[in-house]
Amino acid sequence: PVRANLAVGYSRRLPDQERYSFPLTKTNAYAPAGGFISNVEDLALLLAALSLNQKHSSSFLNCALKKEMMREQWIIPEETRNYGLGLILTSIKGRKVVGHTGGFPGFITFIGLDPENDWGVIVLSNTSENHAPEIGKGIFEIIFRLLEQEKRSEAAKEIYSGPKKSYEGVYRCPSNDIAVVSIDEKLVAFDPKTNELVKAMSDTPY
Repeated sequence: PVRANLAVGYSRRLPDQERYSFPLTKTNAYAPAGGFISNVEDLALLLAALSLNQKHSSSFLNCALKKEMMREQWIIPEETRNYGLGLILTSIKGRKVVGHTGGFPGFITFIGLDPENDWGVIVLSNTSENHAPEIGKGIFEIIFRLLEQEKRSEAAKEIYSGPKKSYEGVYRCPSNDIAVVSIDEKLVAFDPKTNELVKAMSDTPY
């Protein structure tokens, strides 16, 4: 019953050839490195167990132990990654990501956790030509870009939602003057010399 539910691993695509499947084989002495059967749900539980947020983590390891696992234990200058305790440590867009990659004939996998924001990414593939680590990195890059946009948006809201009256006034620049007033919960700017106020107003809310 278990074998019937296992994914089949396939070779890479070769010119003028069909992919061929790899037979399921015992890993024997290699079992600790590649003999586990898992799925997205189980790996999500593993990432949750690594979370440093006690509200999200159900791990039997305390935060101090998990932080030690995520600390650089082996630094390899010629590689873009370092090693913690049972974890590969990488930097994506200046953020630390901890996790691991895996490979076996017909399978390449990636799991990663952003400890700061509690974001996890899991990529499982059943072909030898799939670049699961690169796909995982790309997903993290998208997430980090969205996080930066959200932070900028929140910062802008904080500025915009402040006391508008305190920003009202006439500002003198080398080339011209700019008047700023609050209208409908936003600030608008215009040239105080204009005779057509509506047309002169900046349509960008401040």
